[in-house]
Amino acid sequence: MRFQTIALSITGLLLLTHCAAPQAVNLKDAGISITFPSEDWKIETQGSRDMVAALSGTEITLYISPIAETSLEMINRDLAIKQTVYSITNSLMSATIAAKEPLTVNGIDFYQIEFTGQTKGTPTVYLAGRAMVLRTARGYLSLIFIGPVEEYRQFESQLPSIINTIKLTE
Repeated sequence: MRFQTIALSITGLLLLTHCAAPQAVNLKDAGISITFPSEDWKIETQGSRDMVAALSGTEITLYISPIAETSLEMINRDLAIKQTVYSITNSLMSATIAAKEPLTVNGIDFYQIEFTGQTKGTPTVYLAGRAMVLRTARGYLSLIFIGPVEEYRQFESQLPSIINTIKLTE
């Protein structure tokens, strides 16, 4: 009887540990998987190549989007970065853009851009964030973390733990 109780306790503990562990989100057509460091991240929308996720209790949002190729040319790294910068400057008024040193994690090169700006329209909200461009087997992706300036500054220290979970799936 004592053995059965111990076995059930261990099984319950393993099940609890397994359920509590964050699960990887696989964007199979994008060629990456990402694991959020806590259950506080809620996926708002997800396709096979893109995703929008929000950090509960904050206004921090992560956008993962493929960078489309034009019919005339293949996208190269510089063009992918330019398209990401254009997307940011087109979305914000008075955007300030600063390139950061490239970062290599898990064999993936991340080209980083920090930015600030304000929303168009009223009420005006001042935003800050970081965009990253990376290459997968399927093409280039942009990851854009964005939120109100103060919230983003508090959140910014969590970026390395999220970036460390990104893996190429092909």
